[in-house]
Amino acid sequence: MSDDIARNIEAVGEEYKQALLNMLLEMGGAVEGRAVSYAPADTGNLRGGSFTMLVDDTVVVGFTAEYAPHVHDMIPKNAGKKRPSGKGAFWDNGRPQFLDDALEELDPAIIERLANVKV
Repeated sequence: MSDDIARNIEAVGEEYKQALLNMLLEMGGAVEGRAVSYAPADTGNLRGGSFTMLVDDTVVVGFTAEYAPHVHDMIPKNAGKKRPSGKGAFWDNGRPQFLDDALEELDPAIIERLANVKV
C-alpha cells in the first residue's frame, strides 16, 4: 500500500511539473512576442529569428541573429539618423533591452500564473 501512495505522489508531482512547464512555455511565447514587437527592424532578420524552447527543465527565450546581443545591449547613439539601407532612421521602430523589457513587463502575469498552476 505504501508503494501505491509513493507512486501516486510521484505521478502527481510529474503532472504538476508538466503543467508548470507548459505554463512557462506559454508565458515564454508571450515574452517572445512582446520582445519581437520591441526589437528594432531593418531587414527583419533579428525579429524573424526569435524563439522559445525548453532546454532540460528551463524555458529559454532568445534570438538567433548573431548580432542580437549587441543590438539588445546597445546604447542608441544613432537614434533618428537615416539608415544606410534607406529604410527609415535608426531606432525609429524598436528599442534596446527589448527582451529584458518584455520580461519585466510580463513578470507580474507570470508570477500570478505560477501561483495558480493546477493539474
